[in-house]
Amino acid sequence: MKRIFISQGDVNGIGNELLLKYFSEKDYAEDNIYTIIGSRKIFDRTGSVLKLSTSLYCDVSEEQVKDITAPGLYFLDITQGLCELNLVTRPLKPENYPAMR
Repeated sequence: MKRIFISQGDVNGIGNELLLKYFSEKDYAEDNIYTIIGSRKIFDRTGSVLKLSTSLYCDVSEEQVKDITAPGLYFLDITQGLCELNLVTRPLKPENYPAMR
């Protein structure tokens, strides 16, 4: 079993759409641990627009990532930490990011 980390990429790009469609096609999560890294809010919104469920992606914290032993789909939302560290200069609001509209 492999641990595979995937960045969602640019929040205004097609990364979320590609990830959601890829993992909805087949049960890829049977053999490996896949952790998507990015903004959960934008990921969920993209899933809603595409009518693809994001409920299969279990939320994990940075501390929990290393302890995952079961294969599956996981999501590490890094936006909360960035806001706390003041590394995000614009709040995650729909008017600031076209992908959230």
